Amino acid sequence: MTSAPPVTTQGIFHNAKSAGVFQVHPFVTPVFGFYASNDNRVERTLQLTKDAMNNAGNHYEPIVYHDADHGFMRLGDDPDNTNPANKDAMKASLLRLSQQLAKLQR
Repeated sequence: MTSAPPVTTQGIFHNAKSAGVFQVHPFVTPVFGFYASNDNRVERTLQLTKDAMNNAGNHYEPIVYHDADHGFMRLGDDPDNTNPANKDAMKASLLRLSQQLAKLQR
C-alpha cells in the first residue's frame, strides 16, 4: 500500500453553488481562494464561506479579482478573450500559487 503525502495547502476557485448555511469542520491546511468579481456565485456565497471558515478556526485567504469573469484561469489564456482583467487575474493567481508552493519547499 502506498501513502500519499499530507495535504499542506488548498486552492479553490469556486464557492458553494447556493447561498445557505453550511458547517465547516476544523482542519490545519490553509485554504487560498481565487475568485472573479464578475461571478454572482461569489457575491452570494463568499461571506458565508468566510464566516464558516472563521467559525471553525480555519485559515482562509480569499482574493476576488476585480472585473475578472467566471473561468478567468481558462479565459486568461484564450487568445479570443476580450476582457484584459481575465489575463491579469490568471497571472496574479499563478504568481500567488507559485509563492505559496515556494513556501512549502522551505
